[in-house]
Amino acid sequence: MLEGVMITSAAMVAHNMVLEATDLGLGACYLWGVLAAVSNTPDLLAKLNLPEDYELLAAIGVGPTLETYEAREIPADRISVNVID
Repeated sequence: MLEGVMITSAAMVAHNMVLEATDLGLGACYLWGVLAAVSNTPDLLAKLNLPEDYELLAAIGVGPTLETYEAREIPADRISVNVID
């Protein structure tokens, strides 16, 4: 159970980093395939210089992009909310 929580937390952090990169006008993408490649390649994993008890759970790439992002009007009722008292 704890591993699932850690993976979910890492994914949320990665997603927030992608959102912030977009807000800064940068491009960003998730690099899920990198996790298996790096985790199964000891030499690459060593280059990350992670503490011994750390595990690679998420990866993103961030950098300049030629894509443009336009502001969107999102209706307040796009997502419904149920309040439970």
